Amino acid sequence: MTTALVFRPLTETTSQEAPLPTEPVTPGNYGLVYHPLDKALIYAPSTDHHQGGSAWAWDGAAWKPFAEKTARGSSIEQPWRAVWDAKRKAVVVWSWDYTPGPLGVVIQGGAKAPVLLSASKEASAEGKGTLELLTGDLPIKADDTSWRKCAAMFGYDIGRGVTVCLNEAGLWELDGSRWTRRDASLDGLPKQVDGSRMANGFGSFYDAKHERVVFWAHDREDDVLVLLAWDGKTLSRLDVGGLPDDLAGWRGGFSVGDHPEHGVVVLSGMGDAHLFAMKGKEGGFKAVPSVAGDGAPKEFSLALLAFDVSRGELMLGPQHTKTKEHRFFVRGKKGWRAFGRAVEKSDLGDQRNFFVVASGGAYAVSTRGTVTRWDEAKQRWTTALGGSATEKVFEGTVQIAVCGWNDKVHAVSNDGAVFRLDGDDAGADAADDSGAGLRWTKVCAKSKDFGAVRWPLFAFDEARGLLVVWGDSKASRGRKDDTFVFDGKAWSKAKKGKEKPESLDYKDSDPFTMFYDPGARAVVRLSDKQVGVFDGKTWTHTPHRSAKLAVGWEQVVCVAPGKTDVLLVKRHMGEREVVLLRRGKDGYVLKKVATFEAVHSRGPHDTGGNASFDVGWFDPKTARFIAHLPEDASMNFALDLGALFEK
Repeated sequence: MTTALVFRPLTETTSQEAPLPTEPVTPGNYGLVYHPLDKALIYAPSTDHHQGGSAWAWDGAAWKPFAEKTARGSSIEQPWRAVWDAKRKAVVVWSWDYTPGPLGVVIQGGAKAPVLLSASKEASAEGKGTLELLTGDLPIKADDTSWRKCAAMFGYDIGRGVTVCLNEAGLWELDGSRWTRRDASLDGLPKQVDGSRMANGFGSFYDAKHERVVFWAHDREDDVLVLLAWDGKTLSRLDVGGLPDDLAGWRGGFSVGDHPEHGVVVLSGMGDAHLFAMKGKEGGFKAVPSVAGDGAPKEFSLALLAFDVSRGELMLGPQHTKTKEHRFFVRGKKGWRAFGRAVEKSDLGDQRNFFVVASGGAYAVSTRGTVTRWDEAKQRWTTALGGSATEKVFEGTVQIAVCGWNDKVHAVSNDGAVFRLDGDDAGADAADDSGAGLRWTKVCAKSKDFGAVRWPLFAFDEARGLLVVWGDSKASRGRKDDTFVFDGKAWSKAKKGKEKPESLDYKDSDPFTMFYDPGARAVVRLSDKQVGVFDGKTWTHTPHRSAKLAVGWEQVVCVAPGKTDVLLVKRHMGEREVVLLRRGKDGYVLKKVATFEAVHSRGPHDTGGNASFDVGWFDPKTARFIAHLPEDASMNFALDLGALFEK
């Protein structure tokens, strides 16, 4: 019988003023529009870019669930956008499906299934939703288009009660269920609209002051903001004079929205947020006086802006930022207010790290020798040694193995040089690259007896006082069957056994796991077919029958003090299980003893069922497996494994 384990958060996160409705979605893939009947802004995110229809309502203090059911397109080509459909008296989210073209989802609210607006009879919604078949002169895409992930822009003319579809091929209006192509000059269209996360996207809104639909887009070719107005007769390009020159540049960002007083407002995403209002019907902009408040958004792109009529406030939806925050911002009379948890990037960063518990704590050592320590008091990773303090010592070499030796952290370079981490990191300051007492000491120079090992596995043999490294060397020509041993003074190459280990035909080391087994008092190498035991001189192999349980992509080995059992935490995607490895009279036995759910959703396509995490390590003091998401310093979670060692 297996145990169902649950991750619990370790690090206290920054509190939020109002709960956020969902996990982060793909930047820019949502709708934000005012619902005049419910007197609330509606946020309609797409957690899976093929689906639309889920929605949340803003009551001025918090987000409340508004609609649960979704509809799914067969092959959605662009982000979803929301409009208020006055005739249907509902919010409709629009996108473009590859086969039928325009696909609309009428959000009914609550648990009601949505209504699909499509020209395809095969379209269907979750919960047996109703299909409203669209007819007439259906919108098409241009044969030769430079627009990317934007087949068309959709808007709604509240005054005339029609949906408007615009792209390089033409302009159409949907009145009821029938599309009609309108005669409109397309001379002012942007040359290249990009709906991907590399641009500032596109959108639309109804300009109530001037009774027209306004489309906006980032023209990637000219790096400018393009504003187009459709009043039912003429499509005109509005003047954007008065806006910053670099508003839509490579490093710039902006958002465009409606405003009852000005008609159109533009929020600059460069540095501190600055608001600009349209001067007149033909365009031209002027800066709006700044308001107080320290919650203003900074350096954003791919955000939608909407006006909350009932509260007289502007809301900026989730945006793309350097720290991948999922936050909302509201601009009222008293200034900006931010909602959501601020993200603090982890000191572990994007570098590859080896994790080891030694020298009185838990450490992560990068391939360049940077040392990050686990702060027990704060329950987070903090830089302890880096910068010039490591560059001078390692002289450009790459660390390929890190382990604990006599309770000291040791690192092995790709040339065979061995280094020991000395000193005390008490009071270490992450901003000080001197290491606050920590230092690397070379204990062995580079060695000719150490092969150029590629993708090695390594472990410290506690019983014999040996560092064991196994992997590819130049002489092996890509076969992983070379073992090198360091006795504290020099390297030597171990003698090969009579039989080669099985599974050497794999091109990488994924099928192998190597560690010190306290029960066997030896270094053990586990593969999908065998268990290899190293006696300090050579390997012996015994078969096992648990291939599925033995193999795991970057599984974490957990060895607790005083225990002879070993636990393997499989942390990748669909595995999410804990396997017990026990040594008996007849060899090793593997048994699945626990399962666990995904620690955290990494993005729109990695929710629940297939999420994985980048960093995982075992704390022998507390018998906890600790998972960490490097994009956020506070994303630390623990699984209590203590009871599993006794199973």
